[in-house]
Amino acid sequence: MVLSATVWVAPVDAACPGWSIAPSPNVTGRHNALVGVTAATGNDVWAVGASGLDGTPPRTLVEHWNGTSWRVVSSPNPGTEASLLRAVDATASNDVWAVGVYASAGQERTFTAHWDGRAWKTTTSPNIGKYHNELNAVTAISATDVWAVGSYYSATTSTYQPLALHWNGLSWRTVSVPAPVPSYVASLGGIGAVSSKEVWAVGAYQGSGSYKTLTERWDGTRWRIVPSPNVTVLGTTSGVLGAIAIGSAANIWAVGEYDAGGRSATLALRWTGTAWSRATSANPAAVGDNELLGVAADSAGLAWAVGAKSDAPSRTLIERRSGSTWLGVTSPNATGWDNTLGGVASYGGNAWAVGSAYDGKWVHTLIVRGC
Repeated sequence: MVLSATVWVAPVDAACPGWSIAPSPNVTGRHNALVGVTAATGNDVWAVGASGLDGTPPRTLVEHWNGTSWRVVSSPNPGTEASLLRAVDATASNDVWAVGVYASAGQERTFTAHWDGRAWKTTTSPNIGKYHNELNAVTAISATDVWAVGSYYSATTSTYQPLALHWNGLSWRTVSVPAPVPSYVASLGGIGAVSSKEVWAVGAYQGSGSYKTLTERWDGTRWRIVPSPNVTVLGTTSGVLGAIAIGSAANIWAVGEYDAGGRSATLALRWTGTAWSRATSANPAAVGDNELLGVAADSAGLAWAVGAKSDAPSRTLIERRSGSTWLGVTSPNATGWDNTLGGVASYGGNAWAVGSAYDGKWVHTLIVRGC
């Protein structure tokens, strides 16, 4: 299904007047950025990303909120050339998973790490082929049921293809996941679960000169592609999904962006129970780009989406869904810096969002908290 639309600016949600910046640590003398976050409880929140400096290998960055403050927690770095974490999810305080990619000897490999309540440890994860493998998202259903998705380079098609891994409590294994057009580029960027027999993954594939939305569903037996809408502007039909959130079977959201005539506009899709439909979302940067990079939802019907708007400098973008409308929320920025939010998690009606801020010299962690 193809939709035509114009860019729309949402009103501000008066019920949620704003968020505040929480002090967060940085590794001294390095750039620091956070991209993923999860909340096991209100006082047990994890954020992941990377720290690095030009000319030196990027290293993993893991931070933890204990109810009082954020602190850096030691994390593994299996790659000699790079180690990055992109997503995190938890089933309990002693069962937390983080995924990403590491590089050694010119090869990029899947990276999975587990927190057992005492330390982060790398777990062995499979790869397809010898070149490029990466993980972008993870969802932990139980201690014996965890999914991670990303992409790998197929030597057969000479393109990037969707990748799915499953943890059964003992080991990771690859699970076949279809590509819309095997000869075209495709990747999965987000994953979430209603149950062991209803898992959703989202991403994008390249077709007809532009990227199109990709949604896939695991039914307990296999992955199947589910049709999803794109947006047509000035003759170009496009859409990219980077994140999905499942608060309940009736509150499932996927977010990303589309080409709005040479610039990016926010994209929000909702699963109605039978099909994906597009919802109007805010685009506060009337001239620059707007994108949604993370989304969270709860069982009460609330949802939050975060990203960035390019207003030179770029600024944080937060939207809140309550009832039938996405509303823009006043969001904080580090004064005078480029700012972006890459991930959001909710717990008990409140939410945490994480990202980075650039001051012209250093990239710093950015963590904000709100309603």
